[in-house]
Amino acid sequence: MGYIYLCSNLPAGKGGAATDGPWIEGRYWDPSKKVDVEGSVSWPSASISFVINGDGREVMGNDLPPHPTGIFPIQKTDPAYKYDQNPNSIGPQTVWFSLPKDPVVASADSCEGGQVGIALTGVALFNGLDALLRDAVAHELQDSYNGHPQQSSVYHYHNISDGVLKLGVTDWLGNTLVAVDHE
Repeated sequence: MGYIYLCSNLPAGKGGAATDGPWIEGRYWDPSKKVDVEGSVSWPSASISFVINGDGREVMGNDLPPHPTGIFPIQKTDPAYKYDQNPNSIGPQTVWFSLPKDPVVASADSCEGGQVGIALTGVALFNGLDALLRDAVAHELQDSYNGHPQQSSVYHYHNISDGVLKLGVTDWLGNTLVAVDHE
């Protein structure tokens, strides 16, 4: 807990926040000091469905969130722009996965990069690293739901925020999911 380990030699790419914000101090960062990307953009056409079909589970949607997002590209007037000038916009995607109805734990660990899952909100879940192989949540700027778009307009999370947990989304069995207070 508290660390991200690379399990392969991934090449660092381009992109990500250009300047560390004052919430990063040495090897540590303070989430309470981090700024969010401003704005409140609604996505009324957001869709996601989880359908059991025989032994499989089909996931279909458009990667648009059921909650408001910040304004992307990040505006020059936004305090976040000083640290992260994300030029990308949010756009609908074709989401379709076919998964086992009853998944099992893999027999061996494996490395996953890029998108590693999908949240019950229908939004892509990426691994914890930015394009420069740093802690994405610490270095990149996200909106108040901890989401932002990448160069292909895919809105995604690198972690699940309390805001997402409090949406009252349901799992594929219809169970309402709520935030758990760990204090």
